[in-house]
Amino acid sequence: MIKQGNTYHIVVDHDDVRRSPNTDMAAAWHSLGGAFGTPQLEKVMEAGKPYATWVYDGTEPIVFPDGKMTFEEFQKAWNSLAWCQTNEWHPVAVMRAFRDNSRDMKRQAHEMATGIRLRKGLTTAVVYDHYPEWLKQDAARLV
Repeated sequence: MIKQGNTYHIVVDHDDVRRSPNTDMAAAWHSLGGAFGTPQLEKVMEAGKPYATWVYDGTEPIVFPDGKMTFEEFQKAWNSLAWCQTNEWHPVAVMRAFRDNSRDMKRQAHEMATGIRLRKGLTTAVVYDHYPEWLKQDAARLV
């Protein structure tokens, strides 16, 4: 419930909520103890395209062992790669690094070609579609 006197921050997503960087920021804010307004998320169709509006309750800061962070500070830190690299062991930077590395690894795995592993005893060969035919036949002959 929206309460009078509280400070709320609205972040609008114009991307698919499942792929949006704002969804990752919302998950990090929540994981670090940040509060949301109610509703925390509204999904709306506009001009035939869905978009999301995140409602953050910025009344109470996130408390860390070494200090506090308001929503404005959190958002600025989360969106600044330079800040995250300078403060690499801060919980916000660690969560941002996890998000970035996870996204990059998933993209890399998705873009990789799928190969067929051939085994015979201790001999193993991996054959990919883009290999020339002679190399595929060589690999099949080895195993």
